[in-house]
Amino acid sequence: MTAKERPGKLFLGGAIDPGTGKRTGEDVFYDSRNLTTHGIIVGMTGSGKTALGIVMLEEGKR
Repeated sequence: MTAKERPGKLFLGGAIDPGTGKRTGEDVFYDSRNLTTHGIIVGMTGSGKTALGIVMLEEGKR
């Protein structure tokens, strides 16, 4: 099992240093227990909102 396949954790991507705009090398996870009944995904056209929503729904089935 890789670090990105942690049970109960949703992998969101790599952390980015806001000062430099470069990746820090750390992975960002979200605890799936916090995904209860409602949520919102906000972003510009073409930013990946639908793809993120699909991943969150698929990961929540595990």
